[in-house]
Amino acid sequence: MKIILAGLAVVVLASCDTTPEVFYKPGSTVTRLNSDLLNCKVEGTHAVPTNTQIGSTPVLVTPTTTQCNPSTGGSVRCSTYGGQVTGGTAYSYDANTGLRTQFVRQCMVNRGWQAVSLPICNLKTIGAIQERPQLFNNLPGPKSKLCTILIGSQWYVAESL
Repeated sequence: MKIILAGLAVVVLASCDTTPEVFYKPGSTVTRLNSDLLNCKVEGTHAVPTNTQIGSTPVLVTPTTTQCNPSTGGSVRCSTYGGQVTGGTAYSYDANTGLRTQFVRQCMVNRGWQAVSLPICNLKTIGAIQERPQLFNNLPGPKSKLCTILIGSQWYVAESL
């Protein structure tokens, strides 16, 4: 849990301008959230399968320049510079990622969850959850002062202290 706290402190400092979107259902449990989210992701994988596409970065070619200078013996010596080619790197991506994300979001809404954007929890709240993780078994009620906390790679709603 100390690693999570250290990692969260970095995330808090690095993302001061952004608030993550999280799923929230007043009075529900973290277990129910994780279960519903996993089920929606599995349904999303079946409903919106992977669509792997191949792309490539733009190809850039620097212009060539030739410089000629007289050398000894009356000859002219020329050198050409430039003509380097960069880019053209192939990569793959899933063209359905955005649609699958929309599917999962709609699936969670259909199960009674709200997608909300809340401020990131302060260090006092993070410390309290670190010291007493059992405080975090149930999601807070609707009249609480809410914030978000990162646990592992998942954002959750917590009650701000």
